[in-house]
Amino acid sequence: MRAPRVLALLLAATVLACSDRAQYDNHSAACDAAQRQGLLALAVKACGQAVVAAESAGLPAATKSQALYRLGRLKRQQGKFVQAEALLSRSLGEEATLDTAQIGDRLIELSLSLAGQGRWSEGALILQRLITLLDNLPETPRADTVNIIHRYRIQLNKTGRSELASRLEAAAAKLKQPLPADRS
Repeated sequence: MRAPRVLALLLAATVLACSDRAQYDNHSAACDAAQRQGLLALAVKACGQAVVAAESAGLPAATKSQALYRLGRLKRQQGKFVQAEALLSRSLGEEATLDTAQIGDRLIELSLSLAGQGRWSEGALILQRLITLLDNLPETPRADTVNIIHRYRIQLNKTGRSELASRLEAAAAKLKQPLPADRS
């Protein structure tokens, strides 16, 4: 009598897990569709639901990190920099499961969110962390980082942080150098 109950509970848990994964996939697809159509508010809502579904389903850390990252990017696009910062920081909290390029993407977004809040010194620290990954970053994040560093350099010089601005500018010069042909 006990074995059928245990089997029924296991079957129910499996069905719920499958439906939670399906919910995540549906919300994620809705987020993608809304983004493609330029419906930012709808994309934010769908991505937010995807984050909830990923967490409630106990999906792998990489999946949760990606959902948090996407929602953080959208919040930054809305100008909700504090919310974006929190989401991107949570995404980076899953860092052990991320490859270098994914970490780089998240650090770039986080530095932009901090810049949007006028927190240039903190963002510069994030950029310094990103610079340590330079040798492992593909071309696109490298180019994005150069542009961001130039904006940071201007702001840091205005606030008397010229030494930090100079270090970032030196890193930007290194970034402008093309990657060896076998790495791009």
